[in-house]
Amino acid sequence: MGEYKDRDRYWIFSIFLSLIFFLSSVNFIFADNHLSKIENLKSGNYSTTVYFSTDPKVGYLDLEIEFDTAPRDIKLLLIASLDDEKFQTYALSSRQNPKVYKCVFDLEKSGLWDFEMSITDSSGKEESLNFQINLLDRNRETSPFSISFYLFSIIFLAIFLTPLYIFRKNIFKRAEGKR
Repeated sequence: MGEYKDRDRYWIFSIFLSLIFFLSSVNFIFADNHLSKIENLKSGNYSTTVYFSTDPKVGYLDLEIEFDTAPRDIKLLLIASLDDEKFQTYALSSRQNPKVYKCVFDLEKSGLWDFEMSITDSSGKEESLNFQINLLDRNRETSPFSISFYLFSIIFLAIFLTPLYIFRKNIFKRAEGKR
């Protein structure tokens, strides 16, 4: 009868730990799925909307530039600058969605970045649009006692101590039998 009580306690304890783990990690499941947008950027011939992740952080920044009407034969160059740093990349579109151009920047400094979007058509005429995006620092904890430290400690203890707890009667019987 005692064996079944121990099993029930083990399962209740496991379910309790799983529930705590799930509830504590719910806020990490939905990271950066939302988009911010800068609307109504207009130049002489073009009107665009820029999409990027909400609260962008240092690292990779994905930009989507959507034109109101699909442009024909353009080159879209973006230049990002902050203080002395400047990066440039071309944005590309696909045949499936010719109104949307996409590009990626790898920015390693936080702050208010200035972006210049240069649109050059097939005749060589160039137009510029400007916008700004504020990049935040990554929230990297330097303390060894972060949430992940406690989580891995609990998992480690559960993996190695649970078998000892379950089979403790057999272990003690063997130890007494050797005496």
